[in-house]
Amino acid sequence: MHFAPLMLHQAVCVRTDNQVVRSYINRQGGMGPESLFLLSRRIGVAERHLLSLSAVYLPGRENEPGDSLSRHFPSSVALCLSPALFEVIIQRFGPPWLDLFTTEENTLLPNFCSLVPSRIAWARDALSVSWPPACCMHFLRSS
Repeated sequence: MHFAPLMLHQAVCVRTDNQVVRSYINRQGGMGPESLFLLSRRIGVAERHLLSLSAVYLPGRENEPGDSLSRHFPSSVALCLSPALFEVIIQRFGPPWLDLFTTEENTLLPNFCSLVPSRIAWARDALSVSWPPACCMHFLRSS
């Protein structure tokens, strides 16, 4: 939707490493989860302004530049919040329940979402899960 004005009356080909996404775009929907159905409806609305819309499957290993961030993680040192700053945050906002973007090696809390596979993480990829209400309680009380 963001780039719609730039793509007006253009032929657009989406290159994706997800075969379900490819299928949904090429078939203009599908029988999968409601979230994919709603997304395909939004794509259909955008498609009305295009000359054409299609998708091709591109395995991630063949798309090294575009896929590099999900394949090569920065060192855990670069991702670590300093313990001194963490203490300031706790003093200001109270103790958090969940460390969202970390690894086993540098998490500052027992509950965490890992950037890399982990057997003890609460979840992998913090942006793909629904956070428990405890994560947002302090923010909601202080708003």
